Amino acid sequence: MLKRDRRASASYKTLCTLIRDLLAIKLVPRHSYNSQNFVPVPIAIGRQKMRHPADGGDAYALYCRAVMRNKNQNPTHMKTLLTSCILVVSLLGNAFCQDLKVSLEQTHAKWLDSKIVGDRYLIQTYIPDQKTVPIDSLPIVFVLDADMSFGLVYDIVRWLQWGREIPYVVVVGISYGTGQKDWWAKRSRDFSESKDATKLWGDWPLAGGAANFKSFIEKELFQFLETEYNLKGDSRTIIGLSFGGLFCADILFSKPELFNNYIILGPALLWNDKEIFKQESKFAENHSAVNANVFTAIGKLDNEDIKNPWAEFVDQIKSRNYKGLTLNTWIIEDETHLSMLPVSVTRGLKTTLTKK
Repeated sequence: MLKRDRRASASYKTLCTLIRDLLAIKLVPRHSYNSQNFVPVPIAIGRQKMRHPADGGDAYALYCRAVMRNKNQNPTHMKTLLTSCILVVSLLGNAFCQDLKVSLEQTHAKWLDSKIVGDRYLIQTYIPDQKTVPIDSLPIVFVLDADMSFGLVYDIVRWLQWGREIPYVVVVGISYGTGQKDWWAKRSRDFSESKDATKLWGDWPLAGGAANFKSFIEKELFQFLETEYNLKGDSRTIIGLSFGGLFCADILFSKPELFNNYIILGPALLWNDKEIFKQESKFAENHSAVNANVFTAIGKLDNEDIKNPWAEFVDQIKSRNYKGLTLNTWIIEDETHLSMLPVSVTRGLKTTLTKK
């Protein structure tokens, strides 16, 4: 949605007034009146005179000097009309060359300070404007890496809702809001349970904060959404890519009740010598059921250090025969670790969300 800023709007009003006044001007030879009788006519736009140069203030001041009238309303001469026309052209440039901002309809963004993590998050929220489902009953889709992915998921959700391929849902993006460098570093902290002793993918000094991040989601974020927007989220879906996919798998086999649906994409399962495999094995010792819908996918053109452990992990999960677990897998032809994201989010949402 494009919004004209206030200055552009004010300039547009000024332009309309100029055109209106020009249409009322009569042309007569200069010698047919006494120019000393003419005085400036101040024009009020919305009861306020335009003063800022960006609002056409300079052009407006010249216009007031150029457009004259006397107490008998004598007509204006040709020179004044030409001057006014030039000023109209200058205002056209001012009115229509303003910088326009892009915003997403029906969205909100608020900061949330986490005492558990000791950091703050920018929570981006899309709440559909609809009358079908009470707001406190709307399903919620949580997006990790929202600094990069919120807009993508927002667009996919709106298209699928418009086509009635998924029900109305809320989209909640958990972002850092402080630039790409911070996002890249802090995601390693929040999405990993430990530091990677193997350093397979390099050194990540902040890694190992997933336990706190899970507590933040459960004890602070859920409460924040209910307090701020009356979103209770009886049905919750989480989407994660790469490190985010690893975090989704971590929740699934530690606190699966936090979410109903898991969309796990290109997960970084080799982290810290396949730590997530050991976590799942320990979970299976005490649990025979997992009440969750899981959709997981990788791109066929992804690296072997993503594809091979993914296939092994899927087989390990299938071997458990967890009661209540629905597992859907997909290897996407001709897609890489990143290019698979749009189509896998689309398929994942359509697979895990119940149509209405």
